[in-house]
Amino acid sequence: MELASAPHTDLWRYTADMLYLLENPGIREAFFPSGAQVYGIEPARPQDGPALRAIWQRYENNEAAKALSAWWTFAPETFSVARDQLGRTVGFYCLCGSADVPEAVLSEDPITRSWLAHLGDDPISNNETALFLRRWLSEAEGEQPSAIQAACWLDIKRTYLALRPNLRRVYLVLQDLAKYGPVAQTLGFVPLPDHSVSLDGQSYATAMLDFGASSVDGWLGRLVAAELGVPSSEMLDVDARELVVGDARIRLTKLEFAVLQYLREREGKAVSRESLIRDVWGHKYDVGSNVVDAVIKSLRKKLGAQSDLIETVAGHGYKFRSAA
Repeated sequence: MELASAPHTDLWRYTADMLYLLENPGIREAFFPSGAQVYGIEPARPQDGPALRAIWQRYENNEAAKALSAWWTFAPETFSVARDQLGRTVGFYCLCGSADVPEAVLSEDPITRSWLAHLGDDPISNNETALFLRRWLSEAEGEQPSAIQAACWLDIKRTYLALRPNLRRVYLVLQDLAKYGPVAQTLGFVPLPDHSVSLDGQSYATAMLDFGASSVDGWLGRLVAAELGVPSSEMLDVDARELVVGDARIRLTKLEFAVLQYLREREGKAVSRESLIRDVWGHKYDVGSNVVDAVIKSLRKKLGAQSDLIETVAGHGYKFRSAA
């Protein structure tokens, strides 16, 4: 797949060529929104403050507006604004990596605090990135679909590509999640009802997109495969945390899943036992390489006839080879 090895300068062209195959209007509109070209998206500047406050104070209650004001005060670099042809600020989105903003800022906000809790309960690897799309609003439509919002989403999807192959998840928040249900589901977003937050009596729902072990490339491939009726070749069901072998689904322990996921992400590359211990078990765990070998042995048993997909690299560690 050319996308996997394309330089960053060619990523959007390759992606556009692939997505042009799609007939699904929801996906088409998400990537190539109609009307979005009349708005420019750029990083927010200090002088945008009054316009931004006017927008969120129009649509957010006191507690929610206070939270966004704190973001503007302590992390203004997370804001991008939409400008019309006259240069007016007519919308914005607030986006950051989960590790790019001080934890004190994330923990102070009830919404991002709930996302940190989800990451704690369902962690990603040390080399992976989660994006927090904290809010988007337009001057006239708020969070509802609009050309301004479409322009913002187009810019956000360029960020997806810039962060590959390490981007793993995107979290976002909405007051009215049902409005976006069909398109969000098609794109892979799932609601996290246990992480809904109430601010001054208004409920804010969280949705999360997990790109899977192969990051953005695998996600795009699955979108196209689903549209064209091509069966998915992904053997690791991330949402169910199961191994898919033929028609069988096999449960994995937390460590088995993490190790297989780590190897799959580095398909064709030798991975040392030390890397697995550092990135999967974590620095705080003092474990020996024999623990890694035991997990590999268990994984091979569950892979059955495909156990040779995990190769031993003598004196080093392991390598996951392509099933092809």
